[in-house]
Amino acid sequence: MEQIIGAYKEYIVIPRIELDKIEQSAKNKLEVHTGRPLSEGAIEARSVLSVIEWIKENNIYNRDFEFKG
Repeated sequence: MEQIIGAYKEYIVIPRIELDKIEQSAKNKLEVHTGRPLSEGAIEARSVLSVIEWIKENNIYNRDFEFKG
């Protein structure tokens, strides 16, 4: 993986397609556990969806950044 901006491993790049695949997988898992909202699988799926939402809101393109040289 190429270094885009920042210091070594300061940022990671996750292709939107891969993020969408993970999101769809979590939604499918949540559907399976619809009747048991406190089951381990449902909690895990909601946690993954929460992390994906955070990633989308806080990616480097949504905030100011500096090129480091």
